[in-house]
Amino acid sequence: MDSARVLDEQTDQQPGLDRSAGGHAIQSRGQRPVCTKVQPACWQLLLLARMVGMTEWIVRDYASADETRWLRCRVLAFLDTNYYDDVATVKPRREAGLELVATVGDQVIGLLDASVTGSESTIETIAIHPDYRRLGVGRRLLEEICDRLQRRGVVQVDAWTRDDEGTLAWYRSQGFEQEMRYLHVYASDPAEAALAFGAQMNLKPCAGFFHAWAEHEDGLRKQFSRVYSCRQFVKSLGRPSVDGSLTAWP
Repeated sequence: MDSARVLDEQTDQQPGLDRSAGGHAIQSRGQRPVCTKVQPACWQLLLLARMVGMTEWIVRDYASADETRWLRCRVLAFLDTNYYDDVATVKPRREAGLELVATVGDQVIGLLDASVTGSESTIETIAIHPDYRRLGVGRRLLEEICDRLQRRGVVQVDAWTRDDEGTLAWYRSQGFEQEMRYLHVYASDPAEAALAFGAQMNLKPCAGFFHAWAEHEDGLRKQFSRVYSCRQFVKSLGRPSVDGSLTAWP
């Protein structure tokens, strides 16, 4: 949303406005103050947009002191996605140099973890605080990790994600292509869990999580309320040259 459009036109264009805490715009005309009611939420959005636009952020290596802020950022970033209930309470540790954060002061506003196996890498986690989206934070984190991976001789990086259209579009815009997909299936209540488990060892199943092949998607979607495509996206980082460095694919 364009923040300026939520304001009254005359109020927004007149100079010398004082935004009061009560959500009013006050302008003095001689001795007669003119007060126009503006929704508090609108001022909050405008103030946030201005604060974000004026605030500088940096990308650096993760430090152990970042853990609590890292966890909070991840929770908030996932809250409006299909990973909304994937809550971590302890940060998984990765190899040194493969854990990045974007910060404003001491606040973590973005994060990226990667792992490396041979000449290939996987983005284990990438998340951007919802108040700092569309500022290029994710792109900058990705650029930094790709530079580091290339220096280590990695020729391909992949990432796995679910059916969030904005996320899928972002990966494609960053040069990733979908390689494959399978299904994440949740048994969300006792009835679905009983359907999935049946009677096992005198246990009463209440919930469950499963992987399944994509060819069974139609049938599974009829039986379970939460079924997601988990998609693998792959990006080439180049190819080894004679001297061992990486060069871009033609």
